[in-house]
Amino acid sequence: MAGKIPFACSFAQFVTSKTLEQLRMAVCYQQLNVKIVGSHGGLSVGADGATAEALEEFTHMRSLPHMTVIAPCDALEAKKAAIACAEYPGPVFLRL
Repeated sequence: MAGKIPFACSFAQFVTSKTLEQLRMAVCYQQLNVKIVGSHGGLSVGADGATAEALEEFTHMRSLPHMTVIAPCDALEAKKAAIACAEYPGPVFLRL
């Protein structure tokens, strides 16, 4: 609210599921310019194990009011998407 653009980053499973209520109430309803970045999306998380796998985060984030969801397909798109996120006014979920 002070003009900064916060980027909160963690595993997609944890940054969406464990924080859903706070995102809904504190970020989305107020349409704050907060960017949520979730890594390890999908089933290929390697040694991090099954608890880090994320599939339902799309459903969680798309259900939030005013939330924009972006899922780039490779490193080049991810770089461009991160820049676009910073320029976009409002809450964004960037899934990596």
